Amino acid sequence: MQLTPPSKARAVQQRGREFLLTHRLFRSHRTGAIIKPQFLRFSFPPRWHYDVLRALDYFLAVNARREPRLAEAIDIVRNNRRPDGRWPLQNRYPSKTYFELEKVGAPSGWNTLPRPARLELVERDRSVK
Repeated sequence: MQLTPPSKARAVQQRGREFLLTHRLFRSHRTGAIIKPQFLRFSFPPRWHYDVLRALDYFLAVNARREPRLAEAIDIVRNNRRPDGRWPLQNRYPSKTYFELEKVGAPSGWNTLPRPARLELVERDRSVK
């Protein structure tokens, strides 16, 4: 049976999600070690770099089902949220910029404001574990 192009795309997306979930978004599936510490630091602009904040945004955007393998990444995002409800800018990748938008360590509007669904995700009950 030959798949139609949309079916192929959905199958590839599902395999990609499963790959991320197998790695719990940031861990080695063999050792459990953190693959790269930068995956746990929230950046803006992210450019082409990956972090758990962006990965969770993807899972929200595709309305992925609740999944226990997301729990640790959700906890990381939840625990990095400041008392004022915003997430800090934790990392900046070197690149040509014309002006500094935000300071590393300061609350980040870019990491916080466009993410109302993320707020719902991190404030959910912990029953996904």
